[in-house]
Amino acid sequence: MTKKQQLYFLLEAYNQNKYDIATFCDELTRILYYESNGISELSGNEKEYFEDLANVTERYSPFEDDRKLSKWYVDDEAVKKAINTAYDKLIANKNF
Repeated sequence: MTKKQQLYFLLEAYNQNKYDIATFCDELTRILYYESNGISELSGNEKEYFEDLANVTERYSPFEDDRKLSKWYVDDEAVKKAINTAYDKLIANKNF
């Protein structure tokens, strides 16, 4: 499976409740940036949408204390919103 296919699979799997938020965030980061730079397989809008999503997921913290100390961290709801936005733009509306 290509990195691009893995990214779309990850979105679909999350949408089907097969991943929790923490796992989704970890997997997105791994696929996009750590394993042969998956971002390079994307183009146009899909690159923009996955980068926007990654900008939120990289700031995820499940710990309320982290979020109290710094506004940089985001909670489950912010990540869910970002995932749903990416899903709608990339899969539900077929903008790729």
